[in-house]
Amino acid sequence: MSEVDRIRSLINGLQLKQPKLYEALSAIAKALENLDETLATVRSEINAIPESGLPIAPNVTIFTYSFTPRNVILRWEQPDTSIFSYEIKIGGTGWDDASSILTSSTLSAVFDPLPVGTTTYWIKGIDFDGNESMEALQLDVIVPPIGNITITAEVIDNNVLFRWTEPVSTFVIDYFNIYRDSILIGRQDGTFTVIFESVGGTFEYSIEPIDIAGNIGPESSISVEVRQPPDFDLLATLDDSTLNGTKVNTIINDSRLLCNVNTVETWQEHFVDNSWAHIQDQIDADYPLYIQPTPLTGSYEKIFDFGAIFDGIIITLIWNQNQISGTTTIDIELSYSDDNVTYSTPVVGRSVFAPSVRYVKAHFDFTGSDDTALMEFYELQVNLNIKVETDSGLIQADKDDVDGTVVEFNKDFRDINSIILTTDSLEPVYAIYDFVDIPNPTEFYVFAYDSAGIRIDYPVSWMARGIT
Repeated sequence: MSEVDRIRSLINGLQLKQPKLYEALSAIAKALENLDETLATVRSEINAIPESGLPIAPNVTIFTYSFTPRNVILRWEQPDTSIFSYEIKIGGTGWDDASSILTSSTLSAVFDPLPVGTTTYWIKGIDFDGNESMEALQLDVIVPPIGNITITAEVIDNNVLFRWTEPVSTFVIDYFNIYRDSILIGRQDGTFTVIFESVGGTFEYSIEPIDIAGNIGPESSISVEVRQPPDFDLLATLDDSTLNGTKVNTIINDSRLLCNVNTVETWQEHFVDNSWAHIQDQIDADYPLYIQPTPLTGSYEKIFDFGAIFDGIIITLIWNQNQISGTTTIDIELSYSDDNVTYSTPVVGRSVFAPSVRYVKAHFDFTGSDDTALMEFYELQVNLNIKVETDSGLIQADKDDVDGTVVEFNKDFRDINSIILTTDSLEPVYAIYDFVDIPNPTEFYVFAYDSAGIRIDYPVSWMARGIT
């Protein structure tokens, strides 16, 4: 007889003699039997645990990526319903030395743009009991280099107009660095700029793209010959960095003029006037930027004071622009004044000749192609190029003139840029001049020498260039 059967027989013997005790002991025995059954189940589950340790969550088997112009998107699939969340790491040669960057219960994640090259990610699943997958799944995200750009250049007097193509790029191009002869001279958000060269020459210009991840694309170069206009030199420049002129449907944003925008509409009016309840309604209406829909027209006007009256001037405007969306055209009117009261008749264009000028009024009209058009306007600059006159003649150099033979200018110069002497002789004749560079010069002196260095009498042709 087993120990359990013996205890049960003793309890049954009490049934007639001590019925209450019998009932109590019977209840205890029943409870012990139930406990024994429960413990047997627990022992069975414990025996089912592998010798290696706790239960292991299934491995993730599908891990992919895609790009948007501004982000990297990682996606994965749930291996089975026991997986509750996922841990993602970056870098390293394996799971243990990688850096944890995200734990998520979703099946995708959006990350910032990456540098060109290969970036390694790892993923493991985590079940409801907190158990991780045994193996991490590796994903190599490959960002290709930024492509090349093509540059074209157009020279108008001292202005070099550059246009270039957008490069093939995984991420949005943030800006372009512009170099002259390997020296950085500026940066531009769009694909057009104007560079003013104060002197002539042949210059090597290079442009390189930089995307929002900081990736630098290859430089593309172009050689441009800038010919100094024969009768004008740069005299003065004024910048409009603050853009504090008169604005209509334009507004300053981060030191740039946004054209065109509704500057009087409130947030509530923006949605009520367009019958939108939420921002998503605006996006669904094909207006992805809050500032849209935009007015079709806008303007900006600025008066520049050069502080003194200048005669014989070419006025030239230079600026930069960045088209954010749609297409915006710019119409310019230039006028000038000596007193800031009476202005000349406005001339359409970015350049005008002024017989005399102190004040320059620049008026810009911006016209959008539709109500999605939005443009940035910035780095406005006005240049004054002063007229250079040429004077010439023939003088008989006299060897007896101790200080040289005087040559009087035929024109009233304020300053002289250059003097050139020539002689019409088969034998070597050397002509030199003596000139004192003072304001409002009226004359210079000429000497003629033979091959032995002896002063001689000889006709000398001369030509002088200067500012009048």
